[in-house]
Amino acid sequence: MDAQEQALMCVLMLRGPQTPGELKQRTERMYVFADPSDVREALIKLIERELVMGLGRRPGQKGSASCSCWKRAQRRTPPSRTPRGARPRAARPRWSYP
Repeated sequence: MDAQEQALMCVLMLRGPQTPGELKQRTERMYVFADPSDVREALIKLIERELVMGLGRRPGQKGSASCSCWKRAQRRTPPSRTPRGARPRAARPRWSYP
């Protein structure tokens, strides 16, 4: 992942869906994009890797700027270590009331 993509992913994970203009402004400390079209190109790379998905316009938003939202890759959970039919133990509190 290059610096452009890393900056976009950081901001998207922290702030949620945003327009390319908002992303350009909010990633300036990590990476300086020349214009919003550079942001769109980097987002397209992330879309191809299935890390980001494009959303339509937000209600009340002018123009054709699209929102962009990050998408987590689905992980498989490891199988549980509890034998079948056995109940998992309840977690003990680290502290108790006096």
